[in-house]
Amino acid sequence: MPDRHLGTALAAAHNEMLVSRWLEDSSYAERYRGTIRVNPDDITGALREIAKYKDHPRVVQIGVPLQSRDLYGKPQFWPLWEAAVEANLPVAVHIEVGAGIASAPTPSGNTRTYEQYVGFMALNYLYHLMNMIAEGVFERMPALKFVWADGAADMLTPFIWRMDCFGRPHLEQTPWAPKMPSDYLPGHVYFIQGALDGPGDTEFAGEWFGFTGKDNMVMFGSSYPHWQHNTLTVPASYTTEQRDKLCWRNAAELYGIDVGAGISAK
Repeated sequence: MPDRHLGTALAAAHNEMLVSRWLEDSSYAERYRGTIRVNPDDITGALREIAKYKDHPRVVQIGVPLQSRDLYGKPQFWPLWEAAVEANLPVAVHIEVGAGIASAPTPSGNTRTYEQYVGFMALNYLYHLMNMIAEGVFERMPALKFVWADGAADMLTPFIWRMDCFGRPHLEQTPWAPKMPSDYLPGHVYFIQGALDGPGDTEFAGEWFGFTGKDNMVMFGSSYPHWQHNTLTVPASYTTEQRDKLCWRNAAELYGIDVGAGISAK
C-alpha cells in the first residue's frame, strides 16, 4: 500500500494476533509454527518487528509480499535480508495484494480472469531471484534462505539453464557474484507447492524433479484455504527419498523441526 506506516502497522497487528492467539495458546501452541510479516517499504519498521520476535521459539520465518515496486536484490533491501540471517530465519515470499498499486502479474499488463492471474503471478519470483543472484546477495550473505511460497518450481530448471547460458560469458561484469547462477541455488532457494507443477504423473517425473536440485528445494504446503488445487498425488516415479523430501524432510530441516525417527511419506 502507498502508506508505508499503515503497512507496517498492519503487519505489527498481524504479528501480535498470530503470536498471542496461536503460538502462545496453551491448548494447541505446540502444534503450530508461525511467520511474522514485515513491510519491505519500511525497513526501519521491518527491522523492529524482526527484533521483537526473532527469539520466539515458534516463529520460524519472516514473510514479505511477492509484489514489490523494486526487485529484492537491490541494496535498499539488504539490511532486511541481513537481519533475517542474523535472526537465523528464512524469508518467505507470498502473493499478497491483487490490485491498487501492485504491479501487473505479467510484463505486458493485467490479466482478465483469475485463472490467468494465478497462473502468471507466481512466476514473478524469477525476476526477484535472478536479480538477487546478479546483485551478489547470496554471495554477500551465504546463510540467507528464501522460500517462494506460491510454487512454480517447475519453471526454475529452464530459467536457470537460460541464466547459466547467458551468464557464462558475462561473469566479468559481476565480480561481486563470480559463480554461475545455478551455483547459488543449493541451500538458498526453496519452494512451497500445494499442487505439483511439472510433467505430472509420468515415468520421467522423478528425473525432472531432480533436475537443478529441485528435490532438495520443494516442500509440500496445503495452500489452505485455496480451493482450486487438486489433492496432491506424488508421481509414482519419485524415489522414496524424493517423496520423503517433498512431504516432510525438506521442511523439517529448513525449519529445525524434530519429527522423530521412523517417519516416511506414505
